[in-house]
Amino acid sequence: MTDELECYGEGSYITTFASGGPKLYAYRVYSPTEDKYYATIEVKGITINHNTSKTVNFPSLCGMVLKGEETEPKYITTKNIRRTVGHDVVTCAVTKVFKTTFSKRRHLENYDSVPYGYKRRKLE
Repeated sequence: MTDELECYGEGSYITTFASGGPKLYAYRVYSPTEDKYYATIEVKGITINHNTSKTVNFPSLCGMVLKGEETEPKYITTKNIRRTVGHDVVTCAVTKVFKTTFSKRRHLENYDSVPYGYKRRKLE
């Protein structure tokens, strides 16, 4: 991930990181050369543009992660260009779901997570 920080300048570092599952993460970077903070979000299957960034952004992902399973998924509708079987080019509406995926792990009281079926070894 250090390669992703090069564009923010020398000495930049991540101040906050949030992950909602595989290929769903966001981070806030501080750039000392510009004395500014930048937020970046990566979501599999959703292109971040001006319209989607109103719904899919750093604060919304952090809120979803902190609330956990209680959070309602957000639906993002975009227009995509597709080809038909007859090689015609058409524009169609595609709806993607923006949600965290914590259901594959069990969460402990101290905010750690372990895979389902994990058993701690008993010390003798």
